[in-house]
Amino acid sequence: MMTDSGSGQQDPQREQRIEEALIQFLDLRERGEEVDLDRFLAGFAEELRSEIQARIGSSIETLAILAGAAEDDEVPTISGFRIEHVIGSGALGTVYRAHDEALDRAVAIKVLRRGTAQSRRDRILAEGRRVAALADRAIVTIHSLVEEGDCSAIVMELIEGHSIDRVAAPLNGSQKAKLLTEVARALRVAHSQGIIHRDLKPQNVLVTPELAVRVLDFGLAISSDEEEERHKGLFEGTPLYASPEQVAGETLTPASDLFSFGSLMYQILTGEAPFNAATVNEIFDGITSREPTFPRRIDGAIDTDLQAICLACLAKDPADRPSAREVHEDLRRYLGGDSIRLRPALYSDILKRNITRHGEDLQEWSQQGLISEHEKDRLDLVYRRIIEEEDHWIADARSLTLKQIMLYAGAWIGVMATVLFAFYPFKEDPGELVRWLAPTSICLLLIGAGEFARRKGDRMASAVFLSSAVLALVPAMISLLRSFSWLAVVPPDVEQLFTGLTVDDVTNQQLLLATLVSMALSLFALGQLRMTAFAWTTTLLVAASYFSLLLVSDYLGWQNDGWKSVAFLPLALLLPFGLKLEQQGRVRWALPFHLLVLLVAVLSLDALAHVGGP
Repeated sequence: MMTDSGSGQQDPQREQRIEEALIQFLDLRERGEEVDLDRFLAGFAEELRSEIQARIGSSIETLAILAGAAEDDEVPTISGFRIEHVIGSGALGTVYRAHDEALDRAVAIKVLRRGTAQSRRDRILAEGRRVAALADRAIVTIHSLVEEGDCSAIVMELIEGHSIDRVAAPLNGSQKAKLLTEVARALRVAHSQGIIHRDLKPQNVLVTPELAVRVLDFGLAISSDEEEERHKGLFEGTPLYASPEQVAGETLTPASDLFSFGSLMYQILTGEAPFNAATVNEIFDGITSREPTFPRRIDGAIDTDLQAICLACLAKDPADRPSAREVHEDLRRYLGGDSIRLRPALYSDILKRNITRHGEDLQEWSQQGLISEHEKDRLDLVYRRIIEEEDHWIADARSLTLKQIMLYAGAWIGVMATVLFAFYPFKEDPGELVRWLAPTSICLLLIGAGEFARRKGDRMASAVFLSSAVLALVPAMISLLRSFSWLAVVPPDVEQLFTGLTVDDVTNQQLLLATLVSMALSLFALGQLRMTAFAWTTTLLVAASYFSLLLVSDYLGWQNDGWKSVAFLPLALLLPFGLKLEQQGRVRWALPFHLLVLLVAVLSLDALAHVGGP
């Protein structure tokens, strides 16, 4: 339990009430009564509950250690292992250095305390089995589990090293980033298997003399499924590295580990914890309600990209935190000299607050004639661009290599090839098989390349290949439908777009189906990759699909030029959709929809003026 080094500044009555609550709780436990922590805490003032909860947790941990002290004096006997000496001790048990006699190797053995509840013992051993299956270089290897009588133990690899904060202290930014990348890798692997660590801290990350990183002590780790069923209440973990939801006793998710990772990263970068304070209650208050000091204010040599990754993990709202995969990939990008993708929610919050205040000043200045309305609008536009999240493709485009440019140019050449196979009048007909198989193969290759790039974390390449595939799908589908004569029956008295051309066997229905399918794929890519390129392809394909629908409705055969001139005006219904995107901060996504609406309105009204109305 942390002591109050600044007690002179604390409320004596508050401290007395907390101590009385602690004594009351421990007294109930000593009498053997089952205590529901939620109900117990409900009897105290809300502002005292978090501190009481923390004191109870620390006291129980201390009592467990004291209760097991006598047991620790007696070295356990485990078949097949020769116990050498104690490495460390905690609330869950004691870790010994031992020798595996069968395999003739040094190992570490964590022996659980005999007083550990059977349910918790079973849970820890079950998770030991799950962690043993991870088999990753950044996670300590669990060799076996031992249950002999009332002795339960976990046999794991012996790590000869020091805690990550001690090793990282003299290192530069890139060297620290390499260590942190391995920690993020461990979390990525664990989270992919549904395992949450719940107690990530410097002492649980060891670094060997070869600078190999091992994340260990999954004694508090639990599966995501079990966390859903776990009763809320007693705080478990380390206060300095706890997440807001952990402090509140809420259901934990992998995002909780990411907050702890952010605190760990902050410690590595600055040499101090982000929410350090004199008392546990002050620490918890900082975690739940106070923003951390920017690392670069503590040490100006810290790279802005590393600060951004760190602060992104320290978002109060779990939904605003990145995944372990995203953090791992961004740290790898940083080490490779590429632009990172993460942008802390804190940055946007600070900018929005300050820009909102300045916007009010601009309004006042404009009203008083200090600046013109035009100058005010220009400043408003600049501010909107500042707070708007930059698209990944814009950031990546700044560092394109010649090799990447050639690769992306090849993707667009693939699009043109599908168009040629679908519509070009070859002197020697390549045959129906080649006519549909070649463009289909090109389209599938582009999709495969895009998906491969996405799995590798290269969003720029993924966007280029998938956007190419989206556009290539239209001629590819037309070739396929044309070759197999699907939707080839032309309705009577309906003029066809391609009549009189070399591809007059392409029907309006085939064009409609091809554009609709491509539009659906473009929308899917926009939602998944969240990049502006797909907003443009989606807008283009929406217009193409609508035009195809008009063709199916015999648009070319309409006799009334007035109705023809206003036929595209329904596309103006995209305006609310664009405005909705703009309200969500996706201004660049909204832009192509706004431009389409503007273009349709101008051209339709111009055509209407020439024909004199419907």
